[in-house]
Amino acid sequence: MIKILSMSLWLIRFAIGACVFHFFYVIICRFTAGRARIPDRYFRGEMAGGLFFICCGARFGCGRWGLLSVHGMIAFLYLGILTVIAFIDWNTRIIFDCFHIFIALLGIAAVWLWPEHNLMDRLIGAAAVAGPMLLLAFVVEGAFGGGDIKLMAVSGFLLGWRAVLSAILLGVFAGGAYCICMLAAKKLSRKDSFALGPFLAFGLGIALFWGDRIAELYLI
Repeated sequence: MIKILSMSLWLIRFAIGACVFHFFYVIICRFTAGRARIPDRYFRGEMAGGLFFICCGARFGCGRWGLLSVHGMIAFLYLGILTVIAFIDWNTRIIFDCFHIFIALLGIAAVWLWPEHNLMDRLIGAAAVAGPMLLLAFVVEGAFGGGDIKLMAVSGFLLGWRAVLSAILLGVFAGGAYCICMLAAKKLSRKDSFALGPFLAFGLGIALFWGDRIAELYLI
């Protein structure tokens, strides 16, 4: 009986995550109207939302009424924003400032609600990756977009410097692998550009769960 109740609770969590991600996909549709057939992907997005909700509950714990803990809720909302950013940037090559603001607000809330990283750790995280990206953008025209730089700055404040360093490595590696595959398939030329935001979002999503651990293994 207890196992049945436990399984039912996880199914309810999955359903909650799917419903929330349905709303996130509505936001994607609003920002990409006429540029992508996002509604065709509703089902896959909802399934991803349910899985994300369960993963956040398993990683960061559950709170009252069997829902996510404060840590888990911040993580889930962050994953949702990253998903929205990835799809919109892929289709429009724009990361809108409102999403940076949402992540910054999560970071401010995390200062008190997610005390694993102190304020100095977060401030260093905000500059550790975004700073070099900004300098490189000045030196090499088009190296990074302003939206990518701001994304790494606010994410560094939320996650801390260790996780954001892991995120940029994972994101650049994923983007490089995609570029190599597209060049090999002759779907891109050396003069073509592509959206880096989705790959940065991928790295940040991984770093949310294991970024600190990855950095510790690398630094050791």
